[in-house]
Amino acid sequence: MRFQEIKDQALGLDIRQRIALVQELLGTLDVPAKKEIIKLWVEEAERRYDLHLQDKIPVILAEEIH
Repeated sequence: MRFQEIKDQALGLDIRQRIALVQELLGTLDVPAKKEIIKLWVEEAERRYDLHLQDKIPVILAEEIH
């Protein structure tokens, strides 16, 4: 079955069936766990802070952004 055929059939479902299908499909994606996402953000924040301490990135005040 081709993608377009599957899509057309899915769009023909009632709202509850479409929601159930979306939930089922999203559950099959390989998404990092919440803890892994938090860990990645902490690592990125630490990397940026280290660059700041080394004067490799400029300081931009929040007042300048808003």
